[in-house]
Amino acid sequence: MKLIKHSLTRLLSRSLPVLCIIGALASRVASAHPYASNITPTNSNGFVSFTLNEDGAKTFVVYEDGSTNTVPGYDGISATTPTKGTYQFYLEPPHTSFRIIVLNKAMELPR
Repeated sequence: MKLIKHSLTRLLSRSLPVLCIIGALASRVASAHPYASNITPTNSNGFVSFTLNEDGAKTFVVYEDGSTNTVPGYDGISATTPTKGTYQFYLEPPHTSFRIIVLNKAMELPR
């Protein structure tokens, strides 16, 4: 009986730290960064399309002069956050270039 108790104690003392490490690693949540992909050039009507990889991310379309798109959801001001999927926006004249900035709630907003 003493041998069984000693073996069990040794087994637990060796496996407990390993189990704690495995539990700590398993409890980590993988978090991806939101981004826009598949960005297409403007079509003949001035529309640009892109695909968001994540739900609930703030999306900004920022033009070369630092102004933002006036469409709610892409202006960085409205509470609208697009869901994952493909979207389009109008490249407002006289602008010729843009950046698409996508941030999740944990990231700091651009200044």
